[in-house]
Amino acid sequence: MRRLRGDATPWLLLSLLLVALAIRIYGIAWDQGSLFHPDERAILMKVGELSFPSLSNLGVLLDADKSPLNPRWFPYGSLPLYLLRLGSDIVGRFADPLSIAGMAILGRSFSTILDTVSVLAVYLLGTRLYNRKVGLLAAAFTAFTVLHIQLSHFYTVETIVTPFILLSLFFLWKVAEKGSLWGAALGGLFLGLALAVKVSAAPLALS
Repeated sequence: MRRLRGDATPWLLLSLLLVALAIRIYGIAWDQGSLFHPDERAILMKVGELSFPSLSNLGVLLDADKSPLNPRWFPYGSLPLYLLRLGSDIVGRFADPLSIAGMAILGRSFSTILDTVSVLAVYLLGTRLYNRKVGLLAAAFTAFTVLHIQLSHFYTVETIVTPFILLSLFFLWKVAEKGSLWGAALGGLFLGLALAVKVSAAPLALS
């Protein structure tokens, strides 16, 4: 019986992740393009001003005054802007260029995926610190937390920075336990990504 319960854990986790994704993506176009969230609207407007330089003009990337990727706007890190710009350009290669409302839907899709990754990261962290049961329970609480679900319906920085912080904690805990070189590298990578989203992740470096 114990073995059966243990074997069922991956299926329970997969089901939980699918449910978490479904309730986050449901109603993703809830505002019909009105963009009521001021932070989301500001991010989208800035993304609309960015562009990747041509291969023949890559030198301007290092010129702060001329670079088309310099947002000149830094209340948050630039990673969310570049992520959405890249995603929009890729979609634009196979369909019509995205409008601001279209970029909002794409950005919110990123939010739903990344917040679902947060659910997985909570499971991994809970399992590492305690056991599988605690990991599943913590992941379930995260999956059905109203604030997480709400924020997944916007393209703002909270849903982007959270999984990076959680994954960084997971790998740094592995370093504390075993002195893992790969753990240190991955922990540093996710910490760097978190900082590229929001500088308030900086205290994590003290861990």
